[in-house]
Amino acid sequence: MNWEYAQSSLNTIAFIDRKEKHTMKKMSKMDKEYLKGLEKSKSQALKGDAKEQLRQGYECYLEKNYTQAFEWWKKSAIQGNADAQYNLGQAYYNGWGVEKDYKQAVYWWKKSAIQGNAFAQCSLGTIYAIGKPGVKKNYDRAVYWNVLSANQGHREAELWLEVEEHKDSKGIKKTFGGLFNKWQKPFWILDDEEMKKQYERFNK
Repeated sequence: MNWEYAQSSLNTIAFIDRKEKHTMKKMSKMDKEYLKGLEKSKSQALKGDAKEQLRQGYECYLEKNYTQAFEWWKKSAIQGNADAQYNLGQAYYNGWGVEKDYKQAVYWWKKSAIQGNAFAQCSLGTIYAIGKPGVKKNYDRAVYWNVLSANQGHREAELWLEVEEHKDSKGIKKTFGGLFNKWQKPFWILDDEEMKKQYERFNK
């Protein structure tokens, strides 16, 4: 199977709204406001604001300063910011500002995914489907996480499930009972009790 479409999710990050910088010699009012906002953001990030730390990481990422981006995301992720946890997993997976470490990528993706981040869920589904050094292929886990991601409308997860449903080569419907079919129902999400039960079953 061609995994190109699925693996694209492993090269994206969670981002925030950002006004593009201008290269004009004389800055406009918008430019000044942007820079002022950026300075305020950095000040808040240095004080420990997780959301602003995420933003600072994003700004550094855009400037291709991956080492600094990694450090900001790590600070935010440790505080429990789901987007930062997802980005940190992406950094470990792609080697952005840190040595590649697939186990660490999975570790941070799971923290984010459990909080409901659809992109992290899809990344987990993808890595379990293809396997990587230190992370064995696990079809059940691949389905589990892609189901959760697809429930939130993540297109790559939906595409993967559509292909697997068509093939049904591993008896996916039988293995997962009603779980596999439920992903197709709009707005369906596992309640807390069922999510815990399914998580324990497919992520032992």
